[in-house]
Amino acid sequence: MKTFYDLLDTKDNISYCCKLTVLYKTIAPNIAVEINNKIVYDGLLEGTKIINGTFDAVTHLSVMIRLQGKQYNRDSESSVRLDSFLVDDFEIKEAMTNSSVYAHDSPESQHTVTNHIGWNGTWKFDAGMPFYHFKHKVKNRGWLIVPQ
Repeated sequence: MKTFYDLLDTKDNISYCCKLTVLYKTIAPNIAVEINNKIVYDGLLEGTKIINGTFDAVTHLSVMIRLQGKQYNRDSESSVRLDSFLVDDFEIKEAMTNSSVYAHDSPESQHTVTNHIGWNGTWKFDAGMPFYHFKHKVKNRGWLIVPQ
């Protein structure tokens, strides 16, 4: 029989669901998706892709989407869009988009907040803290006390 102190307050692993949508006319984009330093998809993306997985509750969530090998003169419209990112049934796409970094080969060097990856380059997000701390911050719940 377990006592009250033996029961966990949170799960050891947190589930996520990433939904990507592709846009193109003739050539499907070649993308790589990495979540917490693990490649979860690498190749041509011809339709909507849903990626499910889990990560450790104390791990900092990091996501990288790379568009590579785009041929601008053959299909300038090929791109991928992050439509949704659910972690533990909590949508964080907007928070991810607002704190993402998108380094690409655009001649205009646009530095805008986006969830649309249309240039060869890398879109990155790093929560910088364990997920439940990140969720607490996103929901503006106040201070968290960290034990010494």
